[in-house]
Amino acid sequence: METQNKKIKYLKWFSADEMHEGSKKWMSELKFIKDEHTFFEDLIKNYTLQLIGDSNFLNIKNTIDELQISKKQAVQLLEVIKNHEKDLELIVDNKNQIEEEKAYKKEHAEIIEVMGYYFSKYKKLKTSFFKIITAVLKKEKQQQLLSS
Repeated sequence: METQNKKIKYLKWFSADEMHEGSKKWMSELKFIKDEHTFFEDLIKNYTLQLIGDSNFLNIKNTIDELQISKKQAVQLLEVIKNHEKDLELIVDNKNQIEEEKAYKKEHAEIIEVMGYYFSKYKKLKTSFFKIITAVLKKEKQQQLLSS
């Protein structure tokens, strides 16, 4: 509970520029993640037979399903942040709208938590996916060495 209060107090000190920079960083990271999702989909297409034939297929299927969910979440989060950026005018319009500014900062705090959770979960998912692909590539290389 005390940690939450410290976060909220710290957020009160955020300037419009700091919140704008944070939002830009999130958008950049999410766009990069979208590119990674495309790369992962290409890997899945290129190694479909090996993935299907793997003895650990259920785990692989779950990871691929999680990648699809992550992809949809990235698109949704990107939209949330774009809308959040549009609302930044409330902070910089030099009008004294204290309640709207508080609401904006509260929303920003909530987005900070959501993004932290998403990035943490995505990092674990990405690690899991690369372990799967690495295993597939090793198995393929072993088969090539045995057949030559």
